[in-house]
Amino acid sequence: MNDKNRNSNRGNDFHEICILLILCCGIALIQCQNAEKENRKTNNIISNDKSDQFQLRVEKISDFKIKPDSGLRLGSIRDLVAVSANDSLLMWVNTMQNQLFLTDTQGNVVDFFGREGAGPGEFRDITAFGFYGSDNVAVYDWKLDLIKIFDFQGNLIEERPGLLEMDLWIRSGRIFNSNDNLLFGVQQAVGQGDIWDTSVVASLAPSGELHSLFGGYGNDLKERKLFYNHPDFTHQRDTERVFITYSSYHIIEVASADSGKTIQRFGVVSENFKYAKDQVVQTDSREERDEKNLNQSNVGPPFVSERYLFFNFHNFTEEFFESIDRQVKKYDPNLRENYFAVYDNSPPFAFYGEIQLPYAPLGVSSKGDIYLLENDNPDQFSVGVYRMKFEEI
Repeated sequence: MNDKNRNSNRGNDFHEICILLILCCGIALIQCQNAEKENRKTNNIISNDKSDQFQLRVEKISDFKIKPDSGLRLGSIRDLVAVSANDSLLMWVNTMQNQLFLTDTQGNVVDFFGREGAGPGEFRDITAFGFYGSDNVAVYDWKLDLIKIFDFQGNLIEERPGLLEMDLWIRSGRIFNSNDNLLFGVQQAVGQGDIWDTSVVASLAPSGELHSLFGGYGNDLKERKLFYNHPDFTHQRDTERVFITYSSYHIIEVASADSGKTIQRFGVVSENFKYAKDQVVQTDSREERDEKNLNQSNVGPPFVSERYLFFNFHNFTEEFFESIDRQVKKYDPNLRENYFAVYDNSPPFAFYGEIQLPYAPLGVSSKGDIYLLENDNPDQFSVGVYRMKFEEI
């Protein structure tokens, strides 16, 4: 082969290499753009703040006292209530008795069941609870690591294995159901792994098998690495949206219970939501943690109605910490400063403002009835029913 042919072949090789490099770069660029688009869909935080256009207030529409039936002895009642799908029933936990009871929305007791023990109708710890379909309730007992399904009269229908053998830790006090699957707020046991890369909602099939894990912490929260990071959530039945919150963070993640895909992360730091400059660390004593927590807002369970999402948070007070009986885990939630930050529950998730509540929130119905704990004394246990009012400025 002469020099002219050799040079021609080298030129062709060089040309082919250049074309190949350009193609590779083009493919890489497209992949990066697609990844960035996906990232914007799931991790970009939107803040649609309309709080300067509205003034919020709560208006009381009724109240009721729990009227014990024969055999029901009220003790320490958990400051959380589950509302049935048709808004007609409320489910409560009688904590010290390891007992569940159902009332109508006027406080009349419909039925109650449960006691201390490990038998079919017994509990060691009612950790999470909720209505399951139109006629049943679901209860998770972490000490027994069992999920129990009952009818409204307390007859055990089914017993399923719990979450611990799936390496899942329960983090939410409520159970929701989606297409017959049970939804739990969880943290995954990761061993030496990174908790910030794990999912936070578990969907369990009727067979008891794990159907899916979804939701997460997001890159924004991962960067902060707040000490208090437990997830909580609520479920909107008609849209199958799941709204996820985190115990010391103002951001909300919304995901689809059907697909498990994250739809959006959104949130506004409202006026009274606080971040402590000096964050709690693992080595802090109880007294040091209490002192730091006075400067840090704590996020409670979120609630959703047909129209609104109620981001529930509170600020601790010295009086609250003084009231705690740590031996029996008893405290007065009305000694905290309790707030709702109110959002539209559909895109683009407008923020309407923040309001301090007169009492601690227990739950919200789909119609928007807000149940507030007015008196937690078992002998005078009383609940106020309120509605959120929006006044244009």
